[in-house]
Parts: sequence; structure tokens; C-alpha cells
Amino acid sequence: MVSGRLYYDKKQYDLILENKMISLEKQIKQNFHLSKKTLSQKYITIAEQLMLDDNLVKLIQKRERELIYSNYKNRYKNLMKNDPHLYVMHFFDTKNTTILRMHKPESYDDILSQKRPLVAYVNDVLKIVNNFEVGKNGIVYRITLPFISKGKHLGVLEFGIKPDYFVDSISKNFKVESQILVDNDSLETLSRKTDFKKFGKYSIISQNKLFDKISSKIDMKKSCQIIRQNGESYIVITDLNFQNYKNKNVAKIIIAKDITEFIRSNYEARFFSNVISFFILLIALIFVYIVFTKYANEINKSYKKLSNLEKKSNYLKDKSHKDDLTNLHNKKHFNKYLNKHLKNNAKGVILFFDIDHFKNCNDTHGHLVGDEILIKLSKTIQTNLRDEDLFARWGGEEFVILLENININKAPNIAEKIRQLVENTEFTKNIKITISIGITEIKANDTLESLMLRADELLYRAKEEGRNRCISDIYF
Repeated sequence: MVSGRLYYDKKQYDLILENKMISLEKQIKQNFHLSKKTLSQKYITIAEQLMLDDNLVKLIQKRERELIYSNYKNRYKNLMKNDPHLYVMHFFDTKNTTILRMHKPESYDDILSQKRPLVAYVNDVLKIVNNFEVGKNGIVYRITLPFISKGKHLGVLEFGIKPDYFVDSISKNFKVESQILVDNDSLETLSRKTDFKKFGKYSIISQNKLFDKISSKIDMKKSCQIIRQNGESYIVITDLNFQNYKNKNVAKIIIAKDITEFIRSNYEARFFSNVISFFILLIALIFVYIVFTKYANEINKSYKKLSNLEKKSNYLKDKSHKDDLTNLHNKKHFNKYLNKHLKNNAKGVILFFDIDHFKNCNDTHGHLVGDEILIKLSKTIQTNLRDEDLFARWGGEEFVILLENININKAPNIAEKIRQLVENTEFTKNIKITISIGITEIKANDTLESLMLRADELLYRAKEEGRNRCISDIYF
């Protein structure tokens, strides 16, 4: 019996470890692909605005690079301020010749048909392409668009984002170590040669001491694996790839998650569990032999009653602070938590939002469809928040999020991602919805009433300015 328990425990342990590995890989890949999608949507919107700028269009047609740079350098700097990972902003003509590099204005008039085939491809097919390509001056992920104004093709506009953008996003959400690899052949286009450390057919463009210890054990043919080194254990993921415009993998991110403590605590729990099980079994056998048979049924009944009472108690406790429809925290629980948060002088940001024109949706499609939308909206946003963020249904179509320990300067980007996520989600019956968000920071001496009143005023301002937008008190 003991040996059977040991075998069962080992199987359970292997299953838990495998599920943890699969779950982590799935979540990180979802984060990686969502980051690509969000990044693309952001810079496509910026590019579309630039294509509507008649002054910029005229300057590009006349190749007035100095005027383009002087007139738009502040906008470029603001873009970099809002996104420190932005590096490249590059204008090409229809023959793949540089009109202006905003990131390096002294370099222009070079024909890049051979060194930058992505540009030539976009100029040829007139489609937006999001891919990785090494240029003369940078190793970046690129959003490359045909520059078309009023139906006329003027060339190509390209934004280049440092790959650290994806590493930072993954590290922030999952507390992992990362390393960026680029195919050796892809680095030939760099004008300034750098002696990167090699890893097989790749060059390591971001060093990480952890990988120096475990790199010899990494099998690049496995998308996910567990590596043990010097008493430490890591889940290593190697399948986060960047493709070029031909869909060939030319770069990748390797992720390592330290699970040493998880394995150690699991082993100790199994060890003590088995020791205790052994002694309990021994005592139980003696007890059964002497008196236990007589009272087994009564003990079993008592145990079931206690278990049912405990389940009922847990159910009632959980139900008291959950919204019945969405299973989010309800307003009462949120207010109680926020009051405690304010008394502790903790920092954070409130995102207060509701669904635009939701009454029209209910009137048109009925309240059952409206309920389905509220449920899916809640699940969609919840999966894109951190564990420490508190998400609650305030009432009706109104929701509130407490972002703990977040600076107000970072909050608009988080809110904008949520807004875009909702806008790009397809709900039941192909219904599309949008939300308006008020963003405010917890200030000294704030009360629940003053904080939520300020958030509500900012939400109202977002609706007054046209809905489907985020308004933050950082600008007021």
C-alpha cells in the first residue's frame, strides 16, 4: 500500500510539473502574440494620422527632408517618450531610397532595395507588414506600411521597435529571465559590426548571466523543457520566434523561469505527506483491528457533515463579495478593499469605465445578449490584468479596476490596451462594443468618495469628447 502511494504521488508530481510547464508556455505565448498585435495597432494608427497630414505629404513629395525633420522631430521625440522602445522612424520613396531617418537624420539617399528587402516588398505589394529585419543601424521589430495619401502611393513609412519591448512585457507579467537571439546571417546588413557572443546559428544580442550557466543544456529543438543545474531547476521556453517578411524565423526570445522553490516545496510536501501517511496507516490498522470497525460509519457520517458545512460556509462567504452575473468582485467588496487601501496610504490608480451606448444594445438585442456581453467583457479584461489588480463590477455596465503600485504615467498605456482589446473583441452575434475610461491616481488625503467622484468626472469627460477613449487627470 505504501509503495502504491509513493508511485501515485510520483505520477501526480510529474503531472503537476507538466501542467505547470504547459500553462506557463501557453500564457507567455499569448502575451507575446498579444504584444505584437497591440504594438502593430498602435503604430498603424499613428501612421494613418501622418498620412492625413497634408503638410507632411507635400514635404515628402518634394523630398524636403530638413523641413520634415524640423517640423516633426518633436512629435518623434514624444512618441519615444511614450514608448522608450521606439527607435526607428524611417521615410522611403517608391524606389526604396531613404528620404529621412528621424532616428539618424544625417543618413539619407541610400538605396536599400538589396539590404532591406522588406521595404522593397511593401513598396511592391502595398500591404502592411509586421516583421523582424536587421537594418543598417538597428536590430528591431518593424511595422512597415505603404505611405498612401488620397489614393497616391508616395513610398513607405516604417517604425522600428527594439525587441526589448517584448522581453520587458513578458518579464513584467511572469517574472522570468530572457535572452534575445538573432540569426547570424541576418546581422550582415549592420553598418557597424559588433562581436556578439554566438549560440549555435544565433548571436546573443542581450546578455543574461543565468543563460551562461544553463546554455549548454538547452535543446533548441524543444519548444519547452525543464533544465536542472547545480540544484536549481528552470522551465525554459525557446519557441518565441520573430519572422522576416518571408515568414522565416530570423530571431527569437528564450525564456527561463526559476521553479527551484516550487520543486523543493513540492518534494518536501510529498515527503512529509508520505511519512505522515505511513504512520497514520500504521495507527489506522491497529485501530481497525481493535475498535475502529465499530465506529467507522459514524465517523464517516460526521466527516461528511463537517465537509458539507465547510463547503456551504465557503460558498456563502464567496457569494457575499462576488457579482452574480460576471463573477467579478462586487461594489461592496471593492469599496471595503479600497477603503482599507486608502487607510494604509498605499499608491495606485483607478480605471473607471463603462460600455458606450449599452442601453441601445440592450434595447436592440435584448437583456440576455447584454448579459452575455457583460460576461465576456469581464473575462476578456480579467485575463489581461495582473494578479494584484482588483477588478470589480460597479453596477450595470460600469466597471472599476484598482491598479496597485502603478504610477499614473504608466496607467494611460494600460488603459489604452484595455480599450483597444475591447474594441477588437467580437462579442455574441458579431456585436462590437467600445468603452470609455476615466483614469485617476490615488492622492494624499483621498477618500473613497473623492476618489470615485474624480474618476466619474473623467469618465464623463471621455464620453463628452466622443466616447471610445481614455481620459486621465495627468493632463488636467
